[in-house]
Amino acid sequence: MRKVIVFIGFILLLVGCGDSDALSSDFAADAEQVLPIIKEAHKEQDDYSEKELDLLVKFNKKYKLGQYQKSGEDEYYEMNDVEKAVYHEIVTMYLYAVEMDREKETAVLASEKDTEVDEYKKAKETLEELTKIDSIEDLPKEFKNKYPTYEVVEEVYPEQFKKDIKNLLNVYEPIVDGTKSKVNNKEWDPLIDFLNQYKGDAISYPIDYKQNGDHYLINDSMRDAIETFSDLKLGIDAGHIMQSTIDELISIKETFETLDW
Repeated sequence: MRKVIVFIGFILLLVGCGDSDALSSDFAADAEQVLPIIKEAHKEQDDYSEKELDLLVKFNKKYKLGQYQKSGEDEYYEMNDVEKAVYHEIVTMYLYAVEMDREKETAVLASEKDTEVDEYKKAKETLEELTKIDSIEDLPKEFKNKYPTYEVVEEVYPEQFKKDIKNLLNVYEPIVDGTKSKVNNKEWDPLIDFLNQYKGDAISYPIDYKQNGDHYLINDSMRDAIETFSDLKLGIDAGHIMQSTIDELISIKETFETLDW
């Protein structure tokens, strides 16, 4: 019973008593639904059930763009900086609530234990600070404009991304089919431009990008294509393109040939 009372108090803070516009009713209700699941998983150090995981995935999917459709409305509502900050801390708690097996097995020297960052605890403490905010204007400076609003893309690939992929596939077709073995600046430059645009300085897991003033999230299908062209660059640098990379390029080409241009 005490746990329920404490959590209700936490949610009353989350909704905001001084400025009820800090969090929308939809967002506050959904946060109220998922937070106990995350906290319980952390307390018990037990994996989420299938139903709980499904709920958490739905929460993430609904709010990850920084805009969403409110219940019964067609228009998208753009989240404010408080909502975006709260969302990101909740998702961090969700991801780090249960310690992975490899983390449990990792040996840590006693003198270094205090230097380890507890991401769950850090996110939880930040969330608790955010719940004390009565007004959007009171949000700490470091959170203002920290998280962008991403574009809504109804299809798997944004239009410009499709065009850029199609262009690269055309440029590298002679390399893929084996009629050409050397790459000149005509092929090299658009490949570098593509990777600079969509991968940036990400080592292996690009998450988002900015194009023509708009922000976009990168989904798994886009990421696979980006990584294939990154492998192509590595192959060119090494002087030998792996057959697996060629096979992936052929697969991408077949996929894009089925798209409605």
